[in-house]
Amino acid sequence: MSTNTRQRILETARHMFNEAGTNRVGMRELARALGMSPGNLVYHFPTKDALVAALVAEASNANTLALATPRDTPASLFERYDAIVAVMRNHLHYRFATVGYVDALAGSDELRENERLLNVVRRARFDRFVQALIEAGVLSPSTEGPRRDRLRDQVTVMMRGWLIHAEIQQADDNVDVLIDRYAKLVVAVFEPYCTPLGLAQLATILDDAPGPRHEGQAGGSNATG
Repeated sequence: MSTNTRQRILETARHMFNEAGTNRVGMRELARALGMSPGNLVYHFPTKDALVAALVAEASNANTLALATPRDTPASLFERYDAIVAVMRNHLHYRFATVGYVDALAGSDELRENERLLNVVRRARFDRFVQALIEAGVLSPSTEGPRRDRLRDQVTVMMRGWLIHAEIQQADDNVDVLIDRYAKLVVAVFEPYCTPLGLAQLATILDDAPGPRHEGQAGGSNATG
């Protein structure tokens, strides 16, 4: 498959799914928008489910990159906040995979199996996310077992639901302001698990205005911890 053709299909499908939802976009409509025959489209992606799965995997990979702890930066709630903001921007880019995606899952064994496999990746990704904060002295070492499971579920529910909540509330804020508000709600969930160092970082984040995090403070806080 030509890389350019594959990417053009994925980009066009993502745009159309974001605008109308996966259930309202058929392969014929997509082929028409791409200026190719339905047969040619099916040659590249045999089913719409395969196309949706490819886009969801693409979004998951983007989130993995966003959530990776930088090697040259000590883990902190500052850089974790930035990572959450990046993931929320990915949610907007792949909006269809958050809003209305449940309907697509309900009608597809292929997509449900795809989600099962991706959830294994997401769980491991979150555990690395938390472990880095524990090792940096930001979260308590007791954030293990059932406590970590509860924290993971809380963060997952909020990250999956923030965009839907914003639409129901008909929030018309600037995108940066909107994302900052919801990212702070997510970071605040870590409060019961924070060490004094983590609480100090969290207080700075929650009291701060939207914008880049204070990277110098992150490094300085860890140095004094």
